[in-house]
Amino acid sequence: MKKSSPYTLRWALREIIGEEALIETLAAVLAEAAARSSISYDSVVPIAQQQAPEVMLEAWDWRLLIPRRSSGCGEWDHRIPVMQPGEIFEMPNIARYLVKRAASSGKWDPETAAADLYCDIEEPQYDRMPALVRQLEKQAQGLVIAAAGINAACRNAGFYHRTGSLILILKGGGIISPKLASGICVPRPHSPVYEINPAVFPRKKGDADTM
Repeated sequence: MKKSSPYTLRWALREIIGEEALIETLAAVLAEAAARSSISYDSVVPIAQQQAPEVMLEAWDWRLLIPRRSSGCGEWDHRIPVMQPGEIFEMPNIARYLVKRAASSGKWDPETAAADLYCDIEEPQYDRMPALVRQLEKQAQGLVIAAAGINAACRNAGFYHRTGSLILILKGGGIISPKLASGICVPRPHSPVYEINPAVFPRKKGDADTM
């Protein structure tokens, strides 16, 4: 793997975010967070200065950094982004692998990042993770997917009789999170519903933003 560079990370972020004025500062904050899997707001301010609130909201919007503060439980839609000293933002495992790979290659590569992550945690079928990422994208509606859709994605990717364990694995990796808020419009409403990480599915985020 090539040596990491802030320039290559900025280039990769442009693939998914576009020519945002915050890209350079966001890249610096993400590189710092990836080294420790989290970052405090106090550490962000010297890097981002007056842009700190905007940078952190952008990172939160893409689920690259998740506020530790919660209104009750750990699901993403219960997290509360507060921009003040002492606040901690955590980096989901998949985001850490995405950022580190992007910093060395200049590419935003969710499929390879997923394979690398699950190889490192010794998932025996890690080589099927890129196929699962593709199938999850097909099954998702915007940034939402029902358990039935995950089940179909698992079957299509060659994971048989493992949907329950794969949901836990995907949650632990930061690829999905249970969607607890009301008003979610997906088929089979009695099936559990999950938010999918827009950093893994940037095209889906584009779809959601235009809905």
